[in-house]
Amino acid sequence: MRATCCLGLMTVVVLCLAAAKPAKEEDKEPLLVSVSGVSITQGDLERWLRSQYAPTWRVEDTGLPTEPISLNGVDLERRAAALQVLIDRRLLVQEVRDKRGWDESVERSLEAIGELGVRQLQQRAGSRLKAARWLAQYGMTIEQFRKIQTDEALLRMAQDQVFSTVNVTPRDVRRYYAEHPDEFRAPRAAVYRQIFLPVVNDSDEAVQRARAEAALKEIQSGDDFADVAQRYSSGLEDHPGGLHEVELPEDAPDWLPAAAAGLEPGQVSDIRTTPGGLSIARLDEIRPERQLPFVEVQDLIRPRLLAAVRAEAMDEHVAKLRAKAKIIYSPTAQKLGLLPAGQEVVIQPIEPAEAEKKSP
Repeated sequence: MRATCCLGLMTVVVLCLAAAKPAKEEDKEPLLVSVSGVSITQGDLERWLRSQYAPTWRVEDTGLPTEPISLNGVDLERRAAALQVLIDRRLLVQEVRDKRGWDESVERSLEAIGELGVRQLQQRAGSRLKAARWLAQYGMTIEQFRKIQTDEALLRMAQDQVFSTVNVTPRDVRRYYAEHPDEFRAPRAAVYRQIFLPVVNDSDEAVQRARAEAALKEIQSGDDFADVAQRYSSGLEDHPGGLHEVELPEDAPDWLPAAAAGLEPGQVSDIRTTPGGLSIARLDEIRPERQLPFVEVQDLIRPRLLAAVRAEAMDEHVAKLRAKAKIIYSPTAQKLGLLPAGQEVVIQPIEPAEAEKKSP
């Protein structure tokens, strides 16, 4: 499944979906595809691509772009794939509208969603003017952005409808574990605990060495290494109790990390000078390669399997929508090389009147 078809994978900027535009603007943008009478223009495609390939380093503190986003680095293959994503999304949006029916209350709800999105954008940017300037970097107006928010809400509904038809059972999880044993093997690893005291400059050396000597004395007196590490060591956020686990290379069976080099299991090192500071380590074990037991990995398997099942269900659902839809590509799309590879498609001029049909 194309990753951009699954809303769970969408980023904040991915809110920039293709949106219907005022007729005057749309007349200026070449039509690429008609999807059951609803148009996708070259402008829609470019806005989507800008949302996907915006350079993250050209932003203000707000995370908003400060200059127009260039598409020069986006190759033809990615442009054609993006057009297929927009077609799929348009089909999903229209399906939700058709299934739910339409009345004023629904329209008001969608308008409220769109307005909320605009207000949040304005708050993030600092003002309506700054928000409009930010959107201009994507080639988008405030009104187009508002419409995008309503489409996003409809796409979430479509996703929920499809995902509600699939599930992963405990039996499915256990079967996946049995059928993919190589995915659940832990490599050979060194397990050790380390007390690390950073030394930034020469003045730190004496202070940190005194602390290291105190820590080593407590360990030699019988205090638990992990408890001593909690009192003295740096970097405990990632290594509670000073615990480290390092994968060992297959082609160097005797290699150990510098902190634990030369130690036997259960042995505690002296104070060592290591890159960045002083270290005391205890090697706990050299753990051989092993098969991870099911109880350790079952909570990891289910979300992975559920994501795959949902992706497959979405692919099948979109394929059915495509089979029923009337999708027409314009000669402009053909000229730009945006037709899907290896598929038979309908290519003909798209009359403006035919492309004016919009979702209510």
